[in-house]
Amino acid sequence: MAAGNDLLKAFREYGDLCHEICIGGLDFVSSYWEENINAMKKQVEFWTIIDMDFKKNIDRIFEKMPFKIMKKEYIWNGDAKIVNRSLENLLEARMDYMSYLTSISNTIAKEQLNAMKKNTENGFSIFGEYLKLLSG
Repeated sequence: MAAGNDLLKAFREYGDLCHEICIGGLDFVSSYWEENINAMKKQVEFWTIIDMDFKKNIDRIFEKMPFKIMKKEYIWNGDAKIVNRSLENLLEARMDYMSYLTSISNTIAKEQLNAMKKNTENGFSIFGEYLKLLSG
């Protein structure tokens, strides 16, 4: 009987060790995912800066265009507001998409990691209950 108790004790210790490793691994995955989300946010910020510079450059181009000549030859009044409005809408849509993507990615990752932790806890608690039944 002592050998059986020693075996059960070894199983409990092994189960505890596996539990700690699983939870530690999930914590590592969680922190790694958060770092990826932060990197993605920094990329979005960088793209925003590039987009704003692009818009400023387009504005400068329209300021320097010879609109008097264009009015005569191309039947366009040189109104840069149409182009600027379209460009602003495009940039705003891209920013909304990026923030939506970041938020969804973060939410899904957190929900999945929480579910994985809960399932791990449940699995190891079932394993512990099984060992209790064997010993008792």
